[in-house]
Amino acid sequence: MGKSKRGFRKHKAGDKRREKGAGKIPLVTFGFIIFFVLCLSAFFYIKKWMHDGISEKGISSSERFNDNRRKPNNREEKIAKEKKTRKAVELAKLPKQKPSIVESDRKIFDKEKPKVVIIVDDLGFKKEPIDKLLEIPAQLSFAVLPNLPYSKYAAEMAYKNGRDVILHLPMEPTDSSGHAAVDAGEDVLLMGLPKDKILDKLEKNLSSIPYIKGVNNHMGSKFTESSELMELILERIKSKGLFFIDSRTSETTAGFKIAKKLGIKTAERDFFLDEGSQRSDYIRSQIEKLINVSKEKGYAIGICHPYPDTIKVLSEVIPDIQKEVEIIPVSGVVN
Repeated sequence: MGKSKRGFRKHKAGDKRREKGAGKIPLVTFGFIIFFVLCLSAFFYIKKWMHDGISEKGISSSERFNDNRRKPNNREEKIAKEKKTRKAVELAKLPKQKPSIVESDRKIFDKEKPKVVIIVDDLGFKKEPIDKLLEIPAQLSFAVLPNLPYSKYAAEMAYKNGRDVILHLPMEPTDSSGHAAVDAGEDVLLMGLPKDKILDKLEKNLSSIPYIKGVNNHMGSKFTESSELMELILERIKSKGLFFIDSRTSETTAGFKIAKKLGIKTAERDFFLDEGSQRSDYIRSQIEKLINVSKEKGYAIGICHPYPDTIKVLSEVIPDIQKEVEIIPVSGVVN
């Protein structure tokens, strides 16, 4: 009986040891899994840290020994950066405070050949420049001054030859522009006139030129700065079904902005092609800028005058530039 009890106790103690040993196995397994996960995490962390370090420094230690092989790439990057800078400088020469091109404007000629508009201002003084301009095989737009000896002739001949005709409307300039109000011409719109007198002069100017599709301002650096007066005349221009081109003779012109507000078809000048200079090289450089801008935004508007050098340059360069851009009437870009 005593032996049986001792045997039973011994057997029972053995069972307890086995149970205790069996309980350690899951713990060991779980601990091994935790260790494996930590090692794996540490591996990926170290790999990411090394990758980020290389990205921040840009060049590894081994690459630094091969610096000579990298120099051509650095030079290429420098050249590309200089080209980009020159391009930015050219675009910076656009008139200040000009509104940026909105998406709807940018899509006017989306996926088409860039368009260029060339408006010739101040027509009507002489017959010869009108005839020479009509010989140029391009859709130049004619901006005709009212009440001049050849104003009607310019409009009629332009119309017969399929060119756009617009009224070059005289407006009061600022004294700082170097012009007096009388220099703008007969029936110039003056700031100090009563509104009914301004509208009378406007009507007289509009009716003096046949076949007009729109209006742009002649001088007017003072008049176009008045939002109130520009709204007055643009309302009348709108009632005639005409568009308005802002010549931007003032940095603070209200013309384009008011025209947009009133829902008039409108656009604004990008470059004067011969302002302040009649040298051929200057005119050519301005035309080149005009082409570059047209490639940037789809179209560009240049204004020039019937000077002999301007007509000569246009005659010479237009066949070549029409390989890059399409010259279209000004009515094709108003929106």
